[in-house]
Amino acid sequence: MQDVLPIAQLRRRILVASMAASLAGARPVSAQRLAAPAAWPDHRVRLITPATPGSSLDIVARAVAERLAERWRQPVIVDGRGGADGIPALEAMLAAATGEALFLGNHGAITVTPILHPQLRFDPMSEFPPILDLTTDLFAIAVPAALSAASLGELLREARERPGMLHWTAPYGPPQLAMRAFLRDAGAEMTFVGFRGVGSAVIAEMLAGRLQVMLAPLGGLAGALRDGQLRALAVTSSTRAAMLPAVPTSTEQGFPAFLQEGIHGLFGWKSMPNELRHRLAADAAAVIADPALAERLRSTGVQPRTGGSPASFAATLVEQRALWTELAREFGPGSPR
Repeated sequence: MQDVLPIAQLRRRILVASMAASLAGARPVSAQRLAAPAAWPDHRVRLITPATPGSSLDIVARAVAERLAERWRQPVIVDGRGGADGIPALEAMLAAATGEALFLGNHGAITVTPILHPQLRFDPMSEFPPILDLTTDLFAIAVPAALSAASLGELLREARERPGMLHWTAPYGPPQLAMRAFLRDAGAEMTFVGFRGVGSAVIAEMLAGRLQVMLAPLGGLAGALRDGQLRALAVTSSTRAAMLPAVPTSTEQGFPAFLQEGIHGLFGWKSMPNELRHRLAADAAAVIADPALAERLRSTGVQPRTGGSPASFAATLVEQRALWTELAREFGPGSPR
C-alpha cells in the first residue's frame, strides 16, 4: 500500500518547490523569450560583497573579479561593505542601477539576515536572482595555543567548569547560530563577543587572552594556525579539510549535529534576463573550474563547487532558509542569548 504524506509535510514540499521555481527564474513564456543584452557588460561592473578585508569571502571575490574582468574585457571592481550582518552590502546592491553591479556573498546574507533583521525592508531572495554557487567555505573551531583544551570535549568540559568565563565569536548568520545551538545542546555556557568580521583584529584579541574560542572560515585562520599562534580543535564540515588533514571533524568527535559550512554565490539584479543569467553562470563556472584558481582557493580552505546552475543554486537557497529559520528565530535579536 502506497504511503500517504501528512498534509503538513505535503504542503511544505509544495511550498519549497514553488519557492525554488520562483528563484530559478520561472516566468511566462513571453518573458522567457526576451533576448538578453548580448553586449553586457559593456562598462565597468561593481562586484558588491559583504566581505571584510582578508576574509575567505574577500579572497574569493577578488579572485573571481580578476578572472571575470579578463573574460569580459571590462573592469570588475570589488566593492567590499562588511559588517552589520551583510546589510550595507545588500542595501548597496538594491540601490545600484540596473546592470551596474553583481552581488557576491555568502548564503547567510541572502537567506538568514532577513529573519535575524525583520526590519529589513526587502527580501534578498526575491530581489537578487541566484546565478551560481561558487565555493564552499570550510570552518573550524580555533583556540589560542595557550588554552589547554585539545578537543571539543575538553573545551566543553572547561566551559562547564567555568560558566560564562570563556568568550567566543563567530561571523553573523549561520555560523553564530550553529555555535549557539552547539553550546545549548551541550549544556555549556560561554559569553559571546561580536566583531565586525573575523579578521586580524579578532585574532589579536585571541592572542591577548581576551577571546578564547572562535568559529571561523579556515581562510582567515590559516596564517595564525600555521604559525602556531592558534590551534584548531575541529573542522565543522562533513569531511576533513585538505589544509588541515590531521584535524578531526566535529562528527568524528561525537557531535554530528554541529555542522557549519558557508556557500559563496553570485547574484544578479531583479530584472536580469534569464538568458543573461545563464550566460553569466557559464562564465562563473569556467572561472571556478580553472585548475590554477581552484588549487589557490583550496590552499586557503575554500572548496570550489562544480556542476551547479541557476536552478540548482535557487533550490539550495530554499533548503538553507528552511534549515536555519528555526534557529534564527530562537537566537535572533530580542531572543534570549
